[in-house]
Amino acid sequence: MFKQYLDEHTDDKTTNQIRLAFPLSIRAPPKSVEDFQLMNQFAIVPMDIKLVGDMKNGLKTIKEGMDSLKNSFEPFAWMYVTKVTM
Repeated sequence: MFKQYLDEHTDDKTTNQIRLAFPLSIRAPPKSVEDFQLMNQFAIVPMDIKLVGDMKNGLKTIKEGMDSLKNSFEPFAWMYVTKVTM
């Protein structure tokens, strides 16, 4: 949708991705319901999102990027960067 907006309302034909920041939980998943604890452990993580023409491919692209981030150490790095700079 954002790609469509750029195409219709601007002369920009070169932008093919945007960078968004979002909160990502870094808690380990609980082993059972009894182990669940409400802890505020999250990191604000930037992610480059490719602009595509249709919603189905856009959601697929975002999910692939999120899954990749969730399986990396990058959220932990961003959490510590945030703690150090605040």
